Amino acid sequence: MKLFKLSLLVSLLAHGALLFWTSSKEEQSTVALEAQRELHAHHGETFKVILRIEESELPKLKRVLEGRKKVTPKKVEKKKTIKVARKTTPSQKAQARREKQEGEKKLNQYITELRQFIENQKSYPRKAARLKQSGSVEVELEIDQHGHFVKVELKKASHFNTLNRAALRLVQQISHFKPLPIEMGGKITLSVPLRYSLKR
Repeated sequence: MKLFKLSLLVSLLAHGALLFWTSSKEEQSTVALEAQRELHAHHGETFKVILRIEESELPKLKRVLEGRKKVTPKKVEKKKTIKVARKTTPSQKAQARREKQEGEKKLNQYITELRQFIENQKSYPRKAARLKQSGSVEVELEIDQHGHFVKVELKKASHFNTLNRAALRLVQQISHFKPLPIEMGGKITLSVPLRYSLKR
C-alpha cells in the first residue's frame, strides 16, 4: 500500500514538473523542483519525497505523458436519409391531364386570336401592289405576361424587302395584345405568318 501511494505521488509530481516547464518563459540549464508531500500511513510513519528532473529528460517525459493523453476520436455515424416517393393517385393524374389540356386549349385560343387581330390590321404596301409583288412573311414575337411585344424579329422572309419591312413595321406598331392567361406563365414566344397576295 505504501509503495502504491509513493508511485502515485511520483506520477503527480512528474505531471506538475512538466506543466511548470512548459509555462515558464525563462531559460534554465537545470530544472530542480522540490516537492514535499506527507503521506501518513496507518502506523503514523511520514515520508518526504524530493523530485529532481534534469532539463534534458523533460522532452522524453513530455512525450510519454502526451502519449497517455491521446484519445481516439469516436467515429461519427452518418445519418441515412431515406426519401419516400409520394404516390400519385389516379384521380390526381386525371386532374393533371385535365389541367394540361385546359392550358393547351387556352394557349391555342390566344394564338388564334392574336394572329387574327394582326391580320385584320394588315394592309398591302402600295409599292408592292404597284410592282405586283406577293409572298409570305413570318414574324416571331416574344410576349410578356401583360401582352406587350418585348421582342419582334423576322423569322422567315419573302423574296421582297418591301413586304418584309411592311410585316415588321405592322407588328411593331401594334406593340401589344391582351394579357396572357395565368396558366401560360410569364412569357411566350410564337410566330405569326403574314400572307401578301394580290389575288382576290
